[in-house]
Amino acid sequence: MRLLTWTLNLLDIKQIKPYITHIMRCNQLKKISNCVSIGIGQMLISALSSSIIGQERQMTSYLLTIAESWQIHQSVNFNFKTWLLFLTGIVENRVQHQGKQNEKIKHAYRIAAYLHSDSTIGLFDRFLKSTSSGS
Repeated sequence: MRLLTWTLNLLDIKQIKPYITHIMRCNQLKKISNCVSIGIGQMLISALSSSIIGQERQMTSYLLTIAESWQIHQSVNFNFKTWLLFLTGIVENRVQHQGKQNEKIKHAYRIAAYLHSDSTIGLFDRFLKSTSSGS
């Protein structure tokens, strides 16, 4: 799963949908240990990022649905929740064709600033720059 997470941006996101679905199904059936939940969160964020950058709208919608339902049943960390909030804001901006940041993006930035996570803020900035140049 770690290898998949680290290489997601190199793969065709549509081709790995069965793997993600299988991992999520195993997680629901409790075939995966609780220690792996952080890895699942990282995989979902990587997959979402790749699908957004690749402008794969159906895959992005699928991944958002999975990520939002998965987090409800997990004790996930702030990093996952902040990234999910940020990426959801990016998707909403694209759907609504807004040029300005919506509230979810602003909230994600505020959380990262409050937690003094300059690296996360830098990653958000880079992601916004890459998606605005790719749109």
